[in-house]
Amino acid sequence: MNSWLSRITALVILLLFQAGCELPRLDGVQPTLQESAEAESISVFFTSPGKPDGSRALREALLDSIAHAGYSIDVAMYNFSWLEAADALLAAARRGVAVRVVIDSDALDNRAVQRLQQGKIPLVGDHREGLMHNKFILIDDQTLWSGSLNLTPASLDQDHNVFLRIRSSELVALYREEFEEMFSARQFGGGEALPLRDRQVNVEGVEVEVWFAPDDRPGRILAERVAGARERVDFLAYTFTRDDLRDALIEAAQRGVQVRGVFDADQSDAAGNDYAALRRAGLDVRLDGNPGLMHEKVLVMDGQTVVAGSYNFTRSADETNDENLLILHSSKLAKQFEEEFQRIYEAAR
Repeated sequence: MNSWLSRITALVILLLFQAGCELPRLDGVQPTLQESAEAESISVFFTSPGKPDGSRALREALLDSIAHAGYSIDVAMYNFSWLEAADALLAAARRGVAVRVVIDSDALDNRAVQRLQQGKIPLVGDHREGLMHNKFILIDDQTLWSGSLNLTPASLDQDHNVFLRIRSSELVALYREEFEEMFSARQFGGGEALPLRDRQVNVEGVEVEVWFAPDDRPGRILAERVAGARERVDFLAYTFTRDDLRDALIEAAQRGVQVRGVFDADQSDAAGNDYAALRRAGLDVRLDGNPGLMHEKVLVMDGQTVVAGSYNFTRSADETNDENLLILHSSKLAKQFEEEFQRIYEAAR
């Protein structure tokens, strides 16, 4: 009798496996959403300004990533005033993790940065007129955090931002070269451009391109990608003064591509901003409805391609500042960004 039950049980398990069903864990406890997210190679975290605990998932994931670092943490951050993150880095250093920081010199007086300096964390400022505008963190040789988020309470709680966590040793290696250029060589405002073959990384089936500015002058690449769009382009722009990208968007709309955009309201009337020009051309562009900043710098094209990073759509981002951006080819990621765009678009005016 027992042998028959065993055979039936084995047959049921085999059929479930072939059908793609998820088997229950032996302890009877199913994985939580947090555990499922932890298993992903690429995770996207958006802030939710105005909502209680709107950035809780991002806060917890980032602090947990720092807490579980094994041997190294490298931080390149334009602005840094989040004391909890500073304390997490200090705790990591105390347990033997090598922590290093590159920061824009305008942020050196922040309490969080001073706390790091007092804790003997090696820290380098850019000490120049252009901006060290990067926002990325490297954990060991495994994890990259990158996006539009500065490590400040306002960035987390008041502004629209995105921060991606990507587990890829190849991506970390590319970003570490850029970090060493700034931290070790004290070279800001550009270095040697990456060969095209070296900037393309496959992360669990997702093709990811890495572009640094001003090294790679990625502005022309963005205009070319928009010129190749076939169905739709959605964009979020904190500040936008690149006329070649403006023209590419207008030309795309004229050939029948659906083009929509949301600008940060506070930046929309700044000198050279292309919001008014795009409106005059008949494009569906709006001003964000958030009292804080619409700080994302995002393009989503044809439901397949996402552009995100620290790079604003400006000449200074392309030619002067230290910046980074990622181009990710994934319909799954594009859907997540399109949903974020739609939330911001519907609240805009």
